[in-house]
Amino acid sequence: MLLRGYLTFYFQNGKELTLASAYTFETKRLSVQAWSPSSLPSIGTHEFREEFSPLLTPAVLKHLPKALQLSDSENAIEHWLEERVAESDLLTVRDSKGILIGLLILARLSEQESLATVHVGYLFSEAAWGRGYATELISGLINWYRDSRTSVQIIGGVEKGNAASARVLQKNGFERMKDYSDPETDMFSKRITDHS
Repeated sequence: MLLRGYLTFYFQNGKELTLASAYTFETKRLSVQAWSPSSLPSIGTHEFREEFSPLLTPAVLKHLPKALQLSDSENAIEHWLEERVAESDLLTVRDSKGILIGLLILARLSEQESLATVHVGYLFSEAAWGRGYATELISGLINWYRDSRTSVQIIGGVEKGNAASARVLQKNGFERMKDYSDPETDMFSKRITDHS
């Protein structure tokens, strides 16, 4: 796996741990890199909308929280991406042909002082469903943290009706967090230590 980048975690006590600026990694079939306007067609262009529209369909967004649904505005895709970038690290996921097939969303949380906590979310275009990409993506993220010797707790929420996403996390060693789950959402967690 190719590993590049850095990232910064902020803890409640104000201390900062800098590891590098942007996540970048590759798996056998995927190339993942931090979203950057310079790496994409210009926002608002036909090419931009053409590349992102397969990722942000009602079927793809179905199991995501209401706040992550696409609005009906003319520039809905641009607004959706701007909102994600404002609240999290947004990474593009491309297949071996360089086609954008998914997004990885990583939101840093500061619930614990001793261990950085990152909330993970992802989505793939319908054409990419059922091919094992999600499992490969999460495995690649875990390997990125291990290879960079980063201690972190990764958490992910899965809507009860989305059994496929729950399986993706479980296949990658995530465990259900009973105390944090509710009737609508199961929460999963995986700890990675710099020596694991």
